[in-house]
Amino acid sequence: NNNNNNNNNGAYNRYGNNNGTNSNNNNNNNNPYVPNNNNYGNKPNNSMMNNHNNSTDAFNKNIPPRRSYGGGNNRMGNNMSPNNPTMNMNNNNTTNGGENMTPSIQDIANMDPRQLTRSNISLSQLIEAGVIEKLARDQNGSRFIQQRLETASLQDKEGVFRQIKRNALALCEDVFGNYVIQKFFEHGTDTHRIELAHIIRGRVLPLTKSMYGCRVIQKAFEFVHDHLKITLVSELKDHVEDCVRDQNGNHVIQKVIAEVPSVHIAFIIDTFKGKVYHFSTHPYGCRVIQRLLEHCDDVQKEPLLNE
Repeated sequence: NNNNNNNNNGAYNRYGNNNGTNSNNNNNNNNPYVPNNNNYGNKPNNSMMNNHNNSTDAFNKNIPPRRSYGGGNNRMGNNMSPNNPTMNMNNNNTTNGGENMTPSIQDIANMDPRQLTRSNISLSQLIEAGVIEKLARDQNGSRFIQQRLETASLQDKEGVFRQIKRNALALCEDVFGNYVIQKFFEHGTDTHRIELAHIIRGRVLPLTKSMYGCRVIQKAFEFVHDHLKITLVSELKDHVEDCVRDQNGNHVIQKVIAEVPSVHIAFIIDTFKGKVYHFSTHPYGCRVIQRLLEHCDDVQKEPLLNE
């Protein structure tokens, strides 16, 4: 069809020719993405052009979407629709130079714990924003704080401690917070250990029977000074048998036997006198008997062995 002015059905192929046939049009358009100028007046109306996804018009089928190859902030992404080429692609969190902006303290305070741990935010910023306790109660946040405490400066450790100290007892029994308290017994200063020991003083028995609190008590017996160990273990003096039968408490009794000087745990040995066979066949008691045989001196073990 050599007549470019005849349009039988208004259909255009990708090169702008009528009816899918070849044309000898002298006005050659070498751009395959733009219809031939001679026939441009016969294109469908704008409403049909703007609906590339739903239209069944032949014009929309045959002409591919325009592509943008330019750089800069407005470059089209993989998920950007060709119908919206002016979509603003600027990242609100970047400056004009493309560098990440440092979030404000208010922004940090309002962030979700998962955002806080995935962002490039320092421990000192988290302390200043007052979000340490919130992080300690979160799975990822708790792990984040534990890792930072291992290498943190004394100033940062003190800042973290001030925020967890307020609700330390509650954190001891928290599924994730208890690990942060344990970490302070390991990597905190002597002052931190002493303060935590005074906080849990008077609550040793309930924490010993707690699923998560028993881990904090074990860590305390492992790292505090002997005079504090003796103070804390005295709270279990009349409750040894009850703790041995408990699925959580028996672990604390085992730790006491291993960490407290043997001269200060005679009350535990006295608890088993006349009951050695019974506790030796108990699922939890047998473990405690083993620790006594491992850590007590010969004089202390003799009545147990005689039974």
